[in-house]
Amino acid sequence: MPHLWLCPSPRANLNATILNPVPFERLDILMPIDASIPERYRALYAEGAQGFHCWAIGGDHRARGFFSTCMNPGSVCLFSEPSSGVFHLAARVLGRVDPCECAKPNSTRCARRVDGRPDGPCVRRASTIQLARELWPADVEKPSPWELLFFTTPATSVSIPKQQLVESVGWSSNYGVPFTRPIKDVNKPRRLRHTELLGRIGDLDTLWNDILRNNPIDYLYANG
Repeated sequence: MPHLWLCPSPRANLNATILNPVPFERLDILMPIDASIPERYRALYAEGAQGFHCWAIGGDHRARGFFSTCMNPGSVCLFSEPSSGVFHLAARVLGRVDPCECAKPNSTRCARRVDGRPDGPCVRRASTIQLARELWPADVEKPSPWELLFFTTPATSVSIPKQQLVESVGWSSNYGVPFTRPIKDVNKPRRLRHTELLGRIGDLDTLWNDILRNNPIDYLYANG
């Protein structure tokens, strides 16, 4: 099921893969996972496209749970720079690289290892981490490197106040959205408006059409 995702990021990372296309040749890094990957993900984009757009999140346990259940084609991502008070870019998810079932980098549940070594890293995780580190070098040293990779449409400009959005889903008004997350894990809405908002964002086709018409505010906060 598609979801609405909130994605904070420094401008440098947005420039690298959301605001600018990445040459399709970079997908060759993922060939150890499956030799058909470059062709398969290139097919997500129109003929004549200059490259692909993508994003990723870290591979800790919580992120993997979010990714497995909520990161699906049709999901909508709203991007915001950390110091900004607005979500200023939106993109729609086209596909993802399914994560390995192994829970840890050297889990015995992983059947495919780099170079076939029993103690080697998971092929799938090693490949996506390598691509992420080449695309977003600012995140190389993070303890949980970006490894859960997904592909998006080119970005569309929007202007959605961050405080207004987080309040509408029942979070604190000063919550800064410090990491990429879906709007799904709010179990007890603090106000009726939250319930109304979740009802509307459940129809992501309508939300996306409103974004393309540069009118997401009226959609998200109508009757609020």
